Amino acid sequence: MAHASTPGSGSQVGNYYNFSGQGVGSFPQNATWVQFSHADNGTGFNASIKNGQYGKGLSITTDDNYGMSYLRMALATSLYTMVQIGFSWNDNLSIGYTLVSFPVYYGNSMVGDILINRSLNTTVISAEGVDYRLSHEPRMNVYYDIKLFFSTSYGKNFYLEMFRNGSSYIVLPLDIPTEAVYGGNLSIMAGGAISNINIYNITDVPEPGGIFHTARTGAPFSFSNSTIPAAYRPYGTQNQAILFPSQNFAYYIGWNGDIIRYNYENGSFSQIYTATADSSFKPVGLYSWLNTIYFLSSWSNSSEIFCINVTSGMQDNFTFYGLNDPSGLIAAGGDEVVEYNVSGSMFVINVSTGNSSGAISAWPREKAYSLTGIYAAGGFIMVEGVNETNGSTVTERIDPASLSKTTVSSNQYSRFDGSVNVYKIDSGYEGTSSILSSTLSGESYFTVAGENNEFLQQSNSSIAYAGPTPVIFNGSAYAMVGSSSMESLPIPVISPSALWFDGNFSAGSEINATEIIIFYHDQADAFSGKNVSLKISSHYFLRGLACVNTTVTSAVGFTMEISIAGFRFVSDNEDLIINSSEIPDGNYSMSVYVSNSDGYYSTATAGCTVDNNKPAVISTPGNGSSVYAGQEIQVSVSNITGFLRAQISTPSMNETSYFPTIEINVTATQGMKQFPVYINVSDIYGQVYSRYLSFTVLDTSYGNFGINLYNGEFFSHGNLTLRWTPIGNVSSYGLIVRGKNFLTNTSVAGTNYSIQVGNGNFTLFLRPVLADGSVLTEFEYNFTVIAFSPGLAVSCSNRTEYSFFGNSLNNSFFIAINSNITSEIMANFTSPSGTVFDRFNGSSSLQVLVGPGSAGFESNGIYTFSYISISESGTRSAAAIRISVNNTIPVISNPPGRSLFINVSSFHINPGVPGNSRVFYSISSASIRENYTVLENGTFRLGEVQGLYHITLMDVTPSGNFALYNFTVFYSDAEPVISLNISVRQARFVNYTTVSYKVADPAPLMSLNASFGKHSISVSNPANNGSFMVFFNSDGVYNLSVAAEDLCLNSNRSASVTVNVTYYVTVRSASIASSIFGNSGKFSLDLTGTNLQNVNISWYLDGKYAGSGKTFSAELPLGNSNVTCIFAYDGKSFEISRDNFVVGFDPFYAVLLSIVGISGVRYTLSRKKDEAARTLILSNSGKSLREIKLLGRQTRVPGVSIRRQVRKLSGNGEILIERDLSREIYLFVGGEEK
Repeated sequence: MAHASTPGSGSQVGNYYNFSGQGVGSFPQNATWVQFSHADNGTGFNASIKNGQYGKGLSITTDDNYGMSYLRMALATSLYTMVQIGFSWNDNLSIGYTLVSFPVYYGNSMVGDILINRSLNTTVISAEGVDYRLSHEPRMNVYYDIKLFFSTSYGKNFYLEMFRNGSSYIVLPLDIPTEAVYGGNLSIMAGGAISNINIYNITDVPEPGGIFHTARTGAPFSFSNSTIPAAYRPYGTQNQAILFPSQNFAYYIGWNGDIIRYNYENGSFSQIYTATADSSFKPVGLYSWLNTIYFLSSWSNSSEIFCINVTSGMQDNFTFYGLNDPSGLIAAGGDEVVEYNVSGSMFVINVSTGNSSGAISAWPREKAYSLTGIYAAGGFIMVEGVNETNGSTVTERIDPASLSKTTVSSNQYSRFDGSVNVYKIDSGYEGTSSILSSTLSGESYFTVAGENNEFLQQSNSSIAYAGPTPVIFNGSAYAMVGSSSMESLPIPVISPSALWFDGNFSAGSEINATEIIIFYHDQADAFSGKNVSLKISSHYFLRGLACVNTTVTSAVGFTMEISIAGFRFVSDNEDLIINSSEIPDGNYSMSVYVSNSDGYYSTATAGCTVDNNKPAVISTPGNGSSVYAGQEIQVSVSNITGFLRAQISTPSMNETSYFPTIEINVTATQGMKQFPVYINVSDIYGQVYSRYLSFTVLDTSYGNFGINLYNGEFFSHGNLTLRWTPIGNVSSYGLIVRGKNFLTNTSVAGTNYSIQVGNGNFTLFLRPVLADGSVLTEFEYNFTVIAFSPGLAVSCSNRTEYSFFGNSLNNSFFIAINSNITSEIMANFTSPSGTVFDRFNGSSSLQVLVGPGSAGFESNGIYTFSYISISESGTRSAAAIRISVNNTIPVISNPPGRSLFINVSSFHINPGVPGNSRVFYSISSASIRENYTVLENGTFRLGEVQGLYHITLMDVTPSGNFALYNFTVFYSDAEPVISLNISVRQARFVNYTTVSYKVADPAPLMSLNASFGKHSISVSNPANNGSFMVFFNSDGVYNLSVAAEDLCLNSNRSASVTVNVTYYVTVRSASIASSIFGNSGKFSLDLTGTNLQNVNISWYLDGKYAGSGKTFSAELPLGNSNVTCIFAYDGKSFEISRDNFVVGFDPFYAVLLSIVGISGVRYTLSRKKDEAARTLILSNSGKSLREIKLLGRQTRVPGVSIRRQVRKLSGNGEILIERDLSREIYLFVGGEEK
């Protein structure tokens, strides 16, 4: 049984990488599962090991407005994995720049990009073209973990989870494009155009099936295999999709303005708010406060805030008349937010009341500033704007409480109208060559504000691209440093005389490899080494001994004089220390005059503010008041311009706070009669102002206070008596009990109170009241009354029996239990033997699945699933469910055989199965196919169609286990039809004939039987077409017929065929006749008898074969010779010899001596040898001729007799002769003697 994981559980870390063992300044070392490299085309890229705030890490910096640079982390991982990267970013940069970027690649295809940018007032995460604005601002130099989850079980999605200091921060589903290759070669980049981050560690956890679990229950996520449904797609793509994570839910504005809730515990989407159907509707922003989310939207001349409590689900909305064209929403602190537009107009809204606190504009309408930046800082709203018409910038500080504003800075910037071309005149050649063309033109401009170092704003790629300090302004001249059109700007070291400009510009004399100084045509000449230049700030703040910082450029010594309201100060260096206390407080114009020893001078003016005010220290209660032990005293210091920090000390604490807002609470210490507070305030010049506060501490302590109730306690009844310990100097106790539809507000003089409440959540507020009527403190306790038992909804599988270890499909049992209130559900199984196993528990719900092979369910019998639900107050409900388990697989113990042949349409079997199971069968043939049917009494009925049937037997037990047995049945009642063809019907020269037959029968043949006379031949399992030989052992007339029987026991016999045999020979006498002339002799065999045509005759001269036939001629040798005639028939052999004697060759002198006679002895011996040879051959069927001859020598049977009998027996068909691959001759008895 698989159990759900606990929160945070999952696989152990598979691969972990950090940089602790690597040298500072080095490029990271590769591991077997992660490879590091530089990717893409940016130029300003650096990746090296450094010591960071959270240990040794990899610092990645990029600085290239035109090109992207990344550190590629190529991972050798599977499709089921979690990749975690621990990082921090070190610089918030400017608005619009990327804080950190993590593109995700499969091979060379980017399938997702997590961009974290700064917008006007918050941080945006971009994923697949949709920007999600966060409800929490990520912080600089804070440790974050970004986790990316990849799994095919999630379909074409991967998932991002982000943590801050170990707490879940945000969860996003990221869609993978359908055209991307979803496979291996996973790479994750880090970097971008301009970024500054540290990576501290990388983790890769591969695990099949996915590992993403919810934070609340620890259950695995159940993501849909599809992307975000079209009906719930986010609103727009430009910072309009808003997401807020809380309690496994995320909220954002849908495409039509509806509020969508995304449950990332089960992957579901739901609509919780429907927007007003108005074409002018648009979402504006989001704010969260006290676990409530506020969505701001606007249409026509109104704005609406919709709010939802993410804990209780309570919803509300309120409408107010705000801005016509709001651009966003920014937090102003507490329950106040600010709605703003691009013109700098703002409405302050209280989200608790739904009322507007008022409106304010950052600048007058006639100033025509455009909003370039807005952010919250120190309780104020900082607004930045630009006026391109008059070339000015402004920064305003708005106080949302008082609706007042203060100008922080205001600067002018210069614009070049027209174009400038810079050329170099080549010495010794005619003409010019261009160095920098169309450097500044049209709408291009640069600012000179603050320290007079600002980035170059550009309208096309042909203008100069700014470097780290692209523009330097010295009061009358501008210097540019950088590159043009994304390429390096090679400006050589050349003299002014080698440069000339067209348009209204001229070049200065200070020329080097990285700098060109350009002047307007109506300005003074460029300064030389004898000139003096002066650069000052636009405004100075003076307090006490103040330093006025200036920049003076002069090759020779100089003197500087500053005049303020008639006061004069002189210095011979750039930094002048003046005593501002000599000057009355106020705003003045400051004049600066500088002259060098060569007589050159320069002047400048700036605004200055003299402020020598002292900060005011205020306490609540006031200085000298009486306080109780443990009472908080609020100490605040007024914000005076130029003051930096305040250090507040008591006997028990020491804390430093920084302006503009200094409000610190200190706690009066028990046991002290006088409680001192020391305040030291320091300004930016190092001056310190001190205050001393003293409070009288009353002897009141509630440290030992106790009550018979703990926060969050549950009760199973509503009759409660509250008792608490008394507190000294307390005259009464204010008691409030508040519930949904219940409120009690009373004053109790004693230390107990009885109350009766119903079911629900309640809060007790107990306030000890002192004799002077002041409240010492407030105790708050939450408690819940649940006086009813949990109601349980149970759904489960419904089967008669189950089998978890057989072949049944009834192999899974599922039960789901859901409680109508929060409760703990506990359950277990009990086996038939009484053993308790598999204990489960769940919070308010429980799902249990018993699957195939589940441990503990091996036995047969009744299992009991017992469960109990206990509420938080202790009330409970319990029940049990019983399930029958039978794991036994049945066996067909008496199968009918794999093939049956019948000649009737029904047959009966006894399969031999257990009595508690049911037997089904299914019949199919070429023309029918039947579903499974219950087999009644073991009888099968095939119907009228004859032929081949396939039958499947299935024995099924009540638990679904089954046994299958397949066999075939051939049904036919057709008799065989037999036709014969006899090769020889008049047998004169042979004693056999060949019978060819054809049998027409749909069923396979079982046997053939041929009858002739008193003899018969049987053939088993014959083919339907074939032949066989019939041998006759005597002459005569035979009637031959063939009977056939098939496997279905159908039989028939053919018509008779007559065969006349006249083969066998009778010899009554035999003699050799001869005629010899000279040495030439002619011999013939004279025979008398019947069927002599079948006699075989052979002639031998002196024992050597000489010929065949009835006659024989030969040249006889001189002297004695012998002629022998051997004739054979019917397996018998006879020999006749004649001796001859030839003298000379002259016929006239030749004397022929011829002795003729039948040698009875030789004839008798020859016949005995032939009979022995015949017997030897027929008794050694299957042996080679060589082996038979060897046996003949051992038994004195001549080889010539063996060869004669082989020829004779082969000719008669009584034996068969075969040769093997080596040409060895083998003899086989092939016929039966008749």
